[in-house]
Amino acid sequence: MTDQITLRVQRRNPLTDSESHIETYHIPKSITAGMTIVNALKYIQETIDPSLAFYYSCELAKCRGCVIEVNGEAIFACTEPVQDGQTLAPLSGLPVLRDLAVKFLLAEILLDEEKCIGCKACLSACPMDIYEMSASGDKVVVRTGPIKAMAAGHAIDCIGCLRCQTACTVEAIRIRPLGTGEAPVGL
Repeated sequence: MTDQITLRVQRRNPLTDSESHIETYHIPKSITAGMTIVNALKYIQETIDPSLAFYYSCELAKCRGCVIEVNGEAIFACTEPVQDGQTLAPLSGLPVLRDLAVKFLLAEILLDEEKCIGCKACLSACPMDIYEMSASGDKVVVRTGPIKAMAAGHAIDCIGCLRCQTACTVEAIRIRPLGTGEAPVGL
């Protein structure tokens, strides 16, 4: 049994690195009880490697800034417990600013309910929990409630990561960056 945990962090500075690389960090196990991934990243930045870039703000899973991939799954790093052997990477599908920090895109969801087959692939793919099943249980709809709805089928809490669009096998979902005048991505 070892007295430390190991975290692997994907690093890349787009200004100087052509490819990303993995750096391994060790944290004393004695301080990790109750520690979240954000806490672990702060520890690394403060005591091991001040060049490590990541983002966090509210630490309540509300601001969405800390969404990263942990072992390939999108999670909120501010609420996820740190565990030995985790691999941390920036959220795929978004431009990397540096290391784990990405540029979130303000986007709208264009959901064609006629094409939707209710397979729920978008529900499991969305790190922002924007989708839910309709009352009839046969179609997916854009969540209301904590998500700030603009209009039917649109949401402003979408970060533009394209995970839902990629997961949708019937092409019922298109994401359009807001404020750009661009066509939906993928059309």
